[in-house]
Amino acid sequence: MSKKHGSTPIHKTNSSGHDTVRKRAQVDVKDKNGSTPLHKAASNGHERVVEFLLEQRAQLDVVDDNGSTPLHNAAVGGYQNVVRLLLHNGAQCDVMNVNGETPLHKAASEGYENVVQLLVQYNAQLDIAAINGSTPLYEAASYGHDNVVKILLQNGAQIDVEDNNGSTPLYEAASRGRDNVVKILLQNGAQINAKNMSGSTPLRVAASGGRDTVVQLLFLNGAQMNVAGDLSPCKLSK
Repeated sequence: MSKKHGSTPIHKTNSSGHDTVRKRAQVDVKDKNGSTPLHKAASNGHERVVEFLLEQRAQLDVVDDNGSTPLHNAAVGGYQNVVRLLLHNGAQCDVMNVNGETPLHKAASEGYENVVQLLVQYNAQLDIAAINGSTPLYEAASYGHDNVVKILLQNGAQIDVEDNNGSTPLYEAASRGRDNVVKILLQNGAQINAKNMSGSTPLRVAASGGRDTVVQLLFLNGAQMNVAGDLSPCKLSK
């Protein structure tokens, strides 16, 4: 089993103390990318291998060269059973990779509803921001994962949190034409006329991108076309 799925072989050893220590060290040997056998098994959803490695006391929260833990890898792959196994054994929910992303960011951006729900049940931080300022809700909105957006909002995620450009999840969803997400965010009270650092609003970015359905949704829900920054009036030269 370990020979098939581990990045390095885990050799059989006898029960002497020296060999036990050596075996545990081999369990956590890293490859050229900093990945351990547990990273590899989690990345491929190999639940039984993960279980075996945990029995050998593999490090749960070890990070690879990208700062990702085995839980990151399982979350981005949507492997719910592996995620559950890691969490049950004490994996930390909120470790950030080099981009400041947690496992919840990864699951939310990929749209894995069951994994998101599981991480939420284990008290993953909902509003933790990555280096670019995006939260899991922002990621889910950006990629149009409406059910993930619902889960996060139902569990208390902040709806108008801004990224480093001052853009809200509604702005991001509007810019990408995510009609269903826009509906959900509006139904949950998102600020419809919120401006980002460039002075642009959800309506303006939707209009400039030709997102006609989103434009209609925003108008029907009271978006103002004359918000400062949306239109520059023409002036007659003297």
